[in-house]
Amino acid sequence: MIRVILLTFLFLLGSSVMAQEEYLTLKCVDIFYTKTHNLGFVNKVICCRNEMNGDTLMVNQKIPITTVYDGVRIYDKGLLNGIFPRKNNVYIIVIQPINVSVITDLPYNYYAINCIFENDKSPRFYEITKNTNDKYLGSYQRYIDIDNKLYLIAHISKLYGD
Repeated sequence: MIRVILLTFLFLLGSSVMAQEEYLTLKCVDIFYTKTHNLGFVNKVICCRNEMNGDTLMVNQKIPITTVYDGVRIYDKGLLNGIFPRKNNVYIIVIQPINVSVITDLPYNYYAINCIFENDKSPRFYEITKNTNDKYLGSYQRYIDIDNKLYLIAHISKLYGD
């Protein structure tokens, strides 16, 4: 009896964790950079078409920049494990909505500095302007936002393309 209860609990726990993940099949249409609400970061916008429903999706990645003697350097390390999306390529991406409190490996990240979240568990946020020093180096490639909702990239792989 205890074994059945334990297995049921583990199944329900696993199901609720799996329900948090979103699986997307995205075709990269365009990539460009925009300003953020902080001079120490730039927003890399990856414009995608959802291959399942045809919707356009803007994937935002906040990347630190630093001033060097000849201008500005963007520290773009790609997505997750060094994947650099290219136009017309199709990717499978698994994302999980998270709150900024989950980002413990980057204490001075854009979302902690320039975003106010609905509550301490919600991934939804709105941005505020707050400029900080431009010395934020680290592993920013795991975190993206879509429609003012913060996500952790759990997996990404190229499905097809050049």
